[in-house]
Amino acid sequence: PDPDIASDAALALQLRGTVPDSVQAAVHQGRVTLTGLVHWLFQKRDAEKAVHHVRAAARLPPATPRTPRPSRG
Repeated sequence: PDPDIASDAALALQLRGTVPDSVQAAVHQGRVTLTGLVHWLFQKRDAEKAVHHVRAAARLPPATPRTPRPSRG
């Protein structure tokens, strides 16, 4: 759900001390888009790193149930 992803992305950005408050995350159909201005390239990269795990998690398909293998006796 987009609101959950947006919350996670916003928190990830807040936790990075190098990302300015001007950087915001928007989510549409599970895709995170960063907006805002940074003064340095490292700030842009840090913002991207901060939300990378959020984006990756958003793209994962639902888990497929698995049945346990029979044990060898």
